[in-house]
Amino acid sequence: MAVFNLKRREIECKIVYYGPGRCGKTTNLEFIFRSYKKQIVGEMVSINTEGDRTLFFDFLPMGLGKIRGCDVRVQLYTVPGQVQYSSTRKLVLRGVDGISAFLKYLWSCSTTSGIWPIRPYLLCPLMKWNKI
Repeated sequence: MAVFNLKRREIECKIVYYGPGRCGKTTNLEFIFRSYKKQIVGEMVSINTEGDRTLFFDFLPMGLGKIRGCDVRVQLYTVPGQVQYSSTRKLVLRGVDGISAFLKYLWSCSTTSGIWPIRPYLLCPLMKWNKI
C-alpha cells in the first residue's frame, strides 16, 4: 500500500517489474534512468554480474511531481527471473503497490513456471516489445 506522509506532504509507492529471466526488466529500468534524469531522486542501484543477470534486485527512486500539493515518489524495482531466486522475489514483493508484468514469450505467463505471484488472467494486458 502506498505510504502517505501528511506532515511532509509526500506520497510514496513501490512498483515491481516482474517476469522471467532475460525478458527486459533491467533494460527498461536503465532506459527510464537515462531518459528521465531530471525526475530521478537518486542513483539507480544495480549489481552487475557475469552474463548480465539480476541476482538480487535493481532499484530506481523517481519523483513524479506533485498531486494536490503532495510530492509523489515512486520506487521502481526489478526481481530476478530465475526460479531458484523465488525467496528473493517474495522479499522484494513485500509492500508492493503495483506490478509491471514482463513476458519473454507469450507462453511464459503459464502458472506452471512457478514464478508468478498472481494468476496471469487477473492482469491487465499491455503489450510492449523491447527485444524484437
